[in-house]
Amino acid sequence: MVEHGRTPHHLHDKGYKELFSDSETFLEFIQSFIPAAWTRDLRAENLIRIDKSFILQDFQDKEADVVYRLQHSSSSVIFYILLELQSSVDYLMPFRLLLYMTEIWRDAFHNTPEKDRRRKGFRLPVVVPIVLYNGVRKWTATSNFQGLFVNPEDYIPYVLDFRYYLVNVRSFAEGELLAFSNLVATIFALDQRMEAEELLPRLRRFMNVLQRLKPKEFQQFKNWMHHVLNERLAQPLQEDAKALLEEANPQEVERMIYNLERTLRKLERTAKQEGREKGIEQGKQEGILTGKIRAKQDDITLFLSVRYGEVSRSLQEAARQIQDVVSLEELLKALYTASDFSEVKAVVERFAAQDKL
Repeated sequence: MVEHGRTPHHLHDKGYKELFSDSETFLEFIQSFIPAAWTRDLRAENLIRIDKSFILQDFQDKEADVVYRLQHSSSSVIFYILLELQSSVDYLMPFRLLLYMTEIWRDAFHNTPEKDRRRKGFRLPVVVPIVLYNGVRKWTATSNFQGLFVNPEDYIPYVLDFRYYLVNVRSFAEGELLAFSNLVATIFALDQRMEAEELLPRLRRFMNVLQRLKPKEFQQFKNWMHHVLNERLAQPLQEDAKALLEEANPQEVERMIYNLERTLRKLERTAKQEGREKGIEQGKQEGILTGKIRAKQDDITLFLSVRYGEVSRSLQEAARQIQDVVSLEELLKALYTASDFSEVKAVVERFAAQDKL
């Protein structure tokens, strides 16, 4: 099963940051996956990415991933998107978002001249929080801030509240994503949970979408695939895949997929061969160890048979049950120094009992 690890600096985190650092792609995401009327009139040229970090010291130095500001009508609206790419649900998400939003407002406040801040008409910008989630488990965190309080309804309307948009990458059916017919939807389709062998067949089903991408969009797709394949390919094959992606273009998508399939088949053959070689070597080592064990068992039973005859039969069988070569060596030394049969019997029984632990 294809799985993605979840750390703050995860490769997919970096991939999404790179993807949405382009204002046109970010706008495509907003207009495709945020069901709100205010998204319709947005223009990429009015989107300005805020290239600074809003870091939360209380959350292990986590920071807002992508923040955009745009001029919409008469107000300045800051769009805020937090890329939550952990496999576990963050139940404090509304609180984290509030802290990010507060940092954005604090920044807007400090960057406004003091004389303007003192005017009656001074307003803080609207911040629209959006969570992009691609974890495996169902998102069960509360979708509004009041959900973090006990009995907030007793204090309405005096209790702070807001909601965030949740875009759950893995909640979309493949057909829905195909219908969008754009770069972001294609990347979401490839980021969904799937068996490893399903990746390229799914990529092939999106081939028509990829062929219609603009050169810049296709480069963004290749950058994303580079992150994906780096996670799923062994180190020697990563360079092969990188070379294939660098050579690819929208007119030769089918050829790219075919070459990637060849690379993955090569990986599979290499893995099988390594497995066979490892199994052979492991078998050799096990065979050598088994031979040593049997040799020591033979030495002990021969000693007992020659020294004590038929009366030692049960002790010989007990010695045959000991499977640790070091224990057998120590037992043989102890038998050589034993003074009589009763001591021999006690020594064998002691080593046999220890071997069973």
